[in-house]
Amino acid sequence: MLSSGVLKHQQHVGLQKVSALAGLAHSSLGPCKSYKFIQEEGSREAALACSCVRLLQSLELSCAVGQLVSETVRTHHGAYGSGSACLLFMSGAWSRAALESLRRGIPAPRLVYAMSEGLDICLQACRKHSVPLDVVNTPPSPSLSTQAQARRPQHKGPGNIKLTHSRYFCEAPASPAQNHRDLGPAARALSHGGVRSMELVLQASLLQSATGAAGAEARCSALDIGRVVTCVVPGLSEDQACVLAGCVVRLPAEGAVVAQRMSGQPLRVALVTGDLCARYRHLGSKSPTGVSHVTDRLDRGGSGGEAQWTASVLTALLRLGVNLVLVSGATSGALSPQCLAHRVLLVDRVRLPALKAIAEATGAVPVTYASQLSERCVGTGVTLTPWRDLGDHQAVSISTLAGAGLATAVLTSCVPAKLRALEDEFWACAHRLHRALQDGALLPGAGVIEMVCVRDLQRHAQQHLTLPGEAGAAPGLYRDTVLMLMADALTDYVATVTANSGQCSKLHSWTAAGQEVKRLGAQGQMGLGGVSGEAAQGQMGLGGVSGEAAQGRVYDNLSVKVEAWRRAMDLVLLVLQTDAEVITGIDPEALRTETDLMLL
Repeated sequence: MLSSGVLKHQQHVGLQKVSALAGLAHSSLGPCKSYKFIQEEGSREAALACSCVRLLQSLELSCAVGQLVSETVRTHHGAYGSGSACLLFMSGAWSRAALESLRRGIPAPRLVYAMSEGLDICLQACRKHSVPLDVVNTPPSPSLSTQAQARRPQHKGPGNIKLTHSRYFCEAPASPAQNHRDLGPAARALSHGGVRSMELVLQASLLQSATGAAGAEARCSALDIGRVVTCVVPGLSEDQACVLAGCVVRLPAEGAVVAQRMSGQPLRVALVTGDLCARYRHLGSKSPTGVSHVTDRLDRGGSGGEAQWTASVLTALLRLGVNLVLVSGATSGALSPQCLAHRVLLVDRVRLPALKAIAEATGAVPVTYASQLSERCVGTGVTLTPWRDLGDHQAVSISTLAGAGLATAVLTSCVPAKLRALEDEFWACAHRLHRALQDGALLPGAGVIEMVCVRDLQRHAQQHLTLPGEAGAAPGLYRDTVLMLMADALTDYVATVTANSGQCSKLHSWTAAGQEVKRLGAQGQMGLGGVSGEAAQGQMGLGGVSGEAAQGRVYDNLSVKVEAWRRAMDLVLLVLQTDAEVITGIDPEALRTETDLMLL
């Protein structure tokens, strides 16, 4: 009979649910992602989803484990913008490894320690084999000082002439276009199949540098995703997608007429965060529901306080000379027509990053309510430029006379259902490039770093088994088994990514992954040793993605992958610990005697 620390495999329902939910991530891995239609049973309406984040949003997860998984993925996606599929897949893979360990009789406390050690081994491999971003962006070439030294005449004998000044040491400042080209190799390496989307990201980076964003002189090769917004335009082919300066918005036909008259003129702008309507209250100031107001005055007009509110807002806008009102939320249906009649344009659903950038460039102060508007809140120096007639709508660009570094990626498609998928792909590429610039380093992609982790996990397990006369062999055997199962989980990840490329089956991918691990083991510690070696050249790809990896074009984000693995392990250990407490409970006596018990 197993001890109290050993739990029955069949009773770990939480780990089984994590493994089942992780199956959603299989189609989202690799450069060739599969779209899925999610259909609602009641209305029979369908939505197109191409990422595990969208899939989880579309599901009704009533169980606690499902909500925990969804919250973990959502939090990671909000912080990093990519890597959610990796997190979800590894949560399932390591859950299956934990279930197999429990089936083999490994106590839960030992399992927690062993899996934590295995994660540390993987994170150490990531830090050791990361590639500096400069190596990816710039191919090895002789330095300027080396070239100058080659041209320098050689003198023999004592005090030789020391060269202190040379024109070869002076490098002209790089232009924005040159910096844009410098980002090209890293951008291509991080595109992960979204080549067109990454090209738009590079165009946004170049546009930000050219329009003079704040501090752009010091970081003209960087990408400020806080000043990038997207605008989806249905009805146009995908090859018409582009990046424009300013904030591009779609206006209805009646608003387009007013925008045409305002074209090219300096406008006075007011910014409103939230909804611009009579009943709007900011979060924390919501009126209680179910309360009715009784008055002794008869409202003959039928519009009541809303008509008064509309008249007061219009009066305030005209008094301040405001021509343009940008609102992050919705606008009142009664206010917009009256404003248009007085040549005041209201634009709703404007992204908050755009409002912030326009506020900084124009001096406008965003307000929550129209009653807060005053002279000091109004900004100046905004212009409207018509971009394209879309039939019942017109797209216009809102820009500032002072450079704000604001760029809009206009995403187009003849299939309206695909627009959100294209938008998700664009933002994933933008976040990957932005994170790479922040980290200053990348990880070898196409499954390379995972195979290195597999090699290291197997080495640690084998080294422990070969120690003679070891005291307490059972704990060591537990550890070795867990490390080998964690290695199999990473191999499954690589095999799935390779199989999703469509060039080989998953069985063949497993075989190729095993051969790659043997090759890495034969190379010893020199497999990915230096940044100028095979890691920098990317010659360690596997299976269907080896073509790109062999040319050094596939890399992953360092911090994103590390954090995805860390969150996945935290999720698995939390569910494991919860299952253990539900099944066996916590015995105070066991807490005093079992020193290996780890409470999360």
